[in-house]
Amino acid sequence: MKTLKIKAEYGCSPIWIKEEGGIFENILIDDEGLSLPVEIMEVLKKWQDEYENTYDENYPPDSAFSSLDAEKLFNQNGVKIWNDLIEYFNGKFKVIYFDVLENKL
Repeated sequence: MKTLKIKAEYGCSPIWIKEEGGIFENILIDDEGLSLPVEIMEVLKKWQDEYENTYDENYPPDSAFSSLDAEKLFNQNGVKIWNDLIEYFNGKFKVIYFDVLENKL
């Protein structure tokens, strides 16, 4: 079974796919192979944009959310997306989420 990972990264789509025994590859939110509903794509794009806005161009190691509350809200939204995708794919993919607060899957 393929694994779909939700993980925000700078300069990437938040969707990563891997075949069983393979490595994760970044794919676009609107990839035809996913056939995501427009509503989910919009939420994913907004979530990724929110993460991108934390990037510090002048000194990337200083990239961060404006507050712990902002980071918690971002993470809560990510968990909701994760649950929505589990429901949407209904067993077609194993869906996992990278928790930004715990810094782990």
